[in-house]
Amino acid sequence: MMNITIYLGPRTGSSVDATHIEKGNPGVGGTPFCMLELAVYLHDTRRYNVTILAVREYRLKQGIRFFQIERDSDICNVVEELKTDILILSQFNNRNLEVKIAKLKCKVVIWSHNYIFSHFCNFITNTPQIVCNVFVGKQLYDRYIDDDVIKKSTFIYNMYSDKFPDIKREDDHKTVVYMGALIPGKGFLELCSIWKKVLNRIPEAKLLVMGSGKLYGEAELGKLGIASTKYEQLLEKYILDTQGNIIPSVKFLGVVGEGKEEIFRKASVGIVNPSGRTETFGMGVVEMGEARLPVVTIGKNGYFDTVQSGKSGILSKSLDTMADDIVKLLTDHSLNKKMGDEAKRNNQRFLPSVIGPQWDVLLEDIYSDTLKFEILKPSRPYSNNFKWIRICISKIRFGLGIRYIPSMIKIESYLVKLLYK
Repeated sequence: MMNITIYLGPRTGSSVDATHIEKGNPGVGGTPFCMLELAVYLHDTRRYNVTILAVREYRLKQGIRFFQIERDSDICNVVEELKTDILILSQFNNRNLEVKIAKLKCKVVIWSHNYIFSHFCNFITNTPQIVCNVFVGKQLYDRYIDDDVIKKSTFIYNMYSDKFPDIKREDDHKTVVYMGALIPGKGFLELCSIWKKVLNRIPEAKLLVMGSGKLYGEAELGKLGIASTKYEQLLEKYILDTQGNIIPSVKFLGVVGEGKEEIFRKASVGIVNPSGRTETFGMGVVEMGEARLPVVTIGKNGYFDTVQSGKSGILSKSLDTMADDIVKLLTDHSLNKKMGDEAKRNNQRFLPSVIGPQWDVLLEDIYSDTLKFEILKPSRPYSNNFKWIRICISKIRFGLGIRYIPSMIKIESYLVKLLYK
């Protein structure tokens, strides 16, 4: 049997009960949840010996081995001891670990759940031990279509089990649910900035907030107990009344693991990261779709993979129009139901029975040294992340062979360094 080791990453926090991952995300963030789902799928096929490594303690389904480590760099020693054939881990920011991975004897798959910059692209491209880079969506894949890393890359959507195939909604026509970490980059501040526009038109509207500043185990919470002190200060002018209390229309539920579907089922509109930043796929969209809850968010980045705008949800053109779109789904009950039902059907694309076999083929090709790559045709919209420019550069670099022209990600990475300086 093939020995597969999956590293969940360096995040810390309390012990996580992931023995029944099929019931949903136990509150660990999108990337480790997707990796746990893959581990369960691979284990259940009985074709692989699966081992999970993590800094945080996880309790797993019987038959999946778990090793708790202290730091990133420890994974290489454990991988060698386990006689691992293929190591799967997400992108990371640790130069010491890069050096150690370059010395491994096993084959390595980078599973890019987030954006990678020029240095890491070069690391993937130039490290023989890394045999494949898997992007979690086609929009993310297209972002690197003009860089050399694309010649070692493919994409496979995240998988998600349909736990409630016959679920029925009890839409109350007034409840909006936000789900996500309460940190910069996840869009809660942007949602708060337009919430009063929604209230002005629908005074009885309610906002339920599922998430915390400690979802990823990082921040010390401020006086409101919902996010870091600095982030809470940004939120205050939108969510506090004149006495300093949270306004009645907003309720914070904290991190919700099992049972979130029941909240979705009774709500009217789902909101995930209205900023669109950091969103390479949007697992929250899929989780809400399982409960037939239509989503409103911004039309950027990976949301074009998961939301069929105008059918399974609405991808807004701006924050201003997002308030209008939320009101539309709160007031147009027929449209709301139609989109919710379509969101449920749309989720069929992400079932383990559809996505899992793609991993089987990839792992078998890697194991047997038969893996081959081809640059895939870019998908619409070409305006997303200036994709049309990336397409032009790709034709210059790979079609005409003018390789000294830098890829967009190299230009972007250089500009980010200048900004930090």
